Amino acid sequence: MAINLFNIIRQGGRFENWLLLLRTVMAALLVLRHLEGRRVKPDIASSIRAAEEIYLSSETGWTIRQPHLIASAAHLITRIPITWGECVQQSLITYRLLNGYGVPCQICFGISLANPAADGHAWIRTIHPEDQHLAGGAEPLDRFQIVYISPRQQAAAQRSDEMKPGESVMED
Repeated sequence: MAINLFNIIRQGGRFENWLLLLRTVMAALLVLRHLEGRRVKPDIASSIRAAEEIYLSSETGWTIRQPHLIASAAHLITRIPITWGECVQQSLITYRLLNGYGVPCQICFGISLANPAADGHAWIRTIHPEDQHLAGGAEPLDRFQIVYISPRQQAAAQRSDEMKPGESVMED
């Protein structure tokens, strides 16, 4: 675990990586508060409510040269001091931070095709440029049916596709 922390910082020893770690801790505390406790596997309703409440639009001055470190930091923080989070918590943290850093993304929640009553999963997919899937690997549509995709970024992506060059996207 300490090795992962040092790998994030060692990625050039940049000040932005220290800021990422601080922002990750703050996002983790926010996620814990919105999920109302330390349950490792929160229910779908509280997970959706948390996703809608913790959304963060792009923040002025937030820069990161290696956005993939965001998902790594989210994974790491959910292991300190003990494992308190899995895919839902990691995805919520990553969702907040990627959007804050100006990387438009969506959070997806799905239920198991094999056992809908007992199993679910959360993951992140970036909207632009090439629909990458983060914080959970490849999009697991072969095993999970999507029951929720964050609507704020969906609307923002549609607005940005309709805009003329030079216009900016304004969030509600």
